[in-house]
Amino acid sequence: MGDVSGREKQFDGLTEKDLQSAVLEVMKWQGWLTYHTFDSRKSEPGFPDVVAVKGSRLMFIEFKSERGKISTFQVEWLDRLIKTCGEVYVVRPSTEVAFMEDVGVAGSNLACHWRNVRLGDET
Repeated sequence: MGDVSGREKQFDGLTEKDLQSAVLEVMKWQGWLTYHTFDSRKSEPGFPDVVAVKGSRLMFIEFKSERGKISTFQVEWLDRLIKTCGEVYVVRPSTEVAFMEDVGVAGSNLACHWRNVRLGDET
């Protein structure tokens, strides 16, 4: 199955669910109002895991394990949402700390910001 880098091994055990729980706990403590559909089986496929709002900021957040794949449905939603007034992120265990440090300010330069994820796909 190929080599796994030391960085990926470091985060291998952290599930999307664990990552999401940890991030949402801190965001709620910081005053963010968050929404997560707990059973999305009858919802439109690909919609981000969490919608969060604080003041005039609106975030759409997709959580992925370190090696989790972004589906074509998710790409479609994220591509369309990035064109709105909201901030769009794909957060993985390796980007969690940077995301949480910048969650208090608009962080479009973060590696996990969807605009930057898509730019990385193009190189």
